Amino acid sequence: MIRQKSHSGIPGTAISTGVKGKKSLVPTSSTLDHDMTKASLTPSVILKCKVPESADKSFVSGTVFVAVNDSVFQTSSPFQHAAMMTKVLESPAPVLLKFTDGGTDQRNTLEAVKCANICLFKELNLDMLIHGRCAPGQSWTNPAERVMSILNLGLQNVSLERIELESAVERILAQEKPEIKESWKESVEPVHSVVRNRLIRLKLKDEPIQVVDPVLDDSIDVLKRHLRELFPQLDLQKLQKVHTKKVADYVSWIEKHCKMIHYVFQIRKCSDRNCCLEPSLSAEKLQWLPDPVLEEDGNHCKKYNDVKNQDTTEKDRPSLRQAKEKPVKRNKRNETVGINETDTNQNANQSTESTPVLIEDNMLTSDPSLYTVQNARSVCECIGCAKPRVVYSHHRLTEWQQISLIVAMSEYEYTCGSALLPPSTQLCDKVVCKSNLTCSMPVELAYYSS
Repeated sequence: MIRQKSHSGIPGTAISTGVKGKKSLVPTSSTLDHDMTKASLTPSVILKCKVPESADKSFVSGTVFVAVNDSVFQTSSPFQHAAMMTKVLESPAPVLLKFTDGGTDQRNTLEAVKCANICLFKELNLDMLIHGRCAPGQSWTNPAERVMSILNLGLQNVSLERIELESAVERILAQEKPEIKESWKESVEPVHSVVRNRLIRLKLKDEPIQVVDPVLDDSIDVLKRHLRELFPQLDLQKLQKVHTKKVADYVSWIEKHCKMIHYVFQIRKCSDRNCCLEPSLSAEKLQWLPDPVLEEDGNHCKKYNDVKNQDTTEKDRPSLRQAKEKPVKRNKRNETVGINETDTNQNANQSTESTPVLIEDNMLTSDPSLYTVQNARSVCECIGCAKPRVVYSHHRLTEWQQISLIVAMSEYEYTCGSALLPPSTQLCDKVVCKSNLTCSMPVELAYYSS
C-alpha cells in the first residue's frame, strides 16, 4: 500500500500535476511553486497481489485499487488505510500479508499502526495478520511501488485547479469557520472527477485499475469499535507508547497475540476460545514468520524451509549493531608536580593518565530513534555550506519553545556536525541536529519528508 500527492491550483491558476518522468510545457513567466498550493489530492494505492505459483514469477500482478483522497479533510492515517483494506478485501484468505512503506502512517513500530492492524485483524476475522515494511530508502522492493509508473501515465500533461467558491463561503473560509468543509468538497470535486476518470482508464497487465470512493469518517469510527470493546480504558486520542503501556489489557493482549520486530508486526489467534474464535487453519500452518538468518559464511541468508518452525531473532538485521565505543579522553592532570612526590606517586599518575575516560555524551544525540520524520521540528542552516539541516526533538515544541529556538538560532552560528545550541541555553537538551553531519553530505531525507 502506498500513497502519492498530486497538487491542484487555486481558481484561475492551474497547476501541473508535476508527476515524475516527464516535463510540462509552461510559459516562462509563470511561477512554478508546487509547495504553496492549498489544495491537493492524495491517491492511496492497494495492490491485491495475485500470488504466483513459483518465486521465479512476478508478484506485480493482480488488482489495483485506488482511492483519491482530499489532502485537507481526508488526511492519511493508519485507520484510514485499515478501513480501505476492509472495503476492498471482500473475502480474504485466513492469513493476510500486508507490505507497506515506512511512512509515519504505515510504520509497524508505532502504536497507532498496531491498533489499526488489530482492528483489521478483528474486522476480517483473520487467523493471522503479518504486516511488513521495507527498509528506509528501499521502497522499490514494495510491489505496489511498481504501479506508480502506470498511474503517472494517467496524470501526465494535466493541470488542475479547483473551482471558485461563492463569495459568502470565501468570507466564512477567511474567518476560519467549521462550516467550510462541505463547500470545500464542492470546490475540489471537479478536480477529483478529472483524476478519477483518468486513472480508471489504466490497466495493470490487462487488469483494469479499480477506483473506489474514499473512506468516510463513519467507517473509520466503526472500525475503531474493536479497540473500544477490547480495551475500554484505552484513550483512542492518545495512541502513543507512553500512554498505551499504562493500559494493562492492551499490554497483555499484545503479549498474548503478537510478535513484534523492527520491520514486521504479526498477530494470530490464541488458543483461548473465550478470547478468539476457532481458526480455520491448523496450528502448524499458523507459525510465526521467521526472521532472516545468515548462513555461517555471512554472505547469504538461509532458505525459508531451513528456518521454518524455528525460534529466530533479528540479530542478523544489518542495522542492528552494537553501540560503538564512545570517544575517549585522557584525564587531565595539573602540569605542576610537587618536588617531594615519590616515584610511586609518579607511576600512579602515569597510570591514571594512560587510562581512557569515557566522555559523558548527551543522551539525546546518542538516541538513534530520535532522527525520524515525525521528530523533525524545525530547520537550521549551516553557515559553511548553506544547506538546511533538520532540528529534531522527541516532543512537539510549544509556542514558547518555538520562539526561544528561533531567537537562539539567530544569536548563534551553526556548522554541520557541531552542537545546535550551547549548553547555557534552556533548549540545549531538548533539540538537536545530527552530530555526524559534514558539509559534503547531502540534505537529509527527513527534510523533504517532513
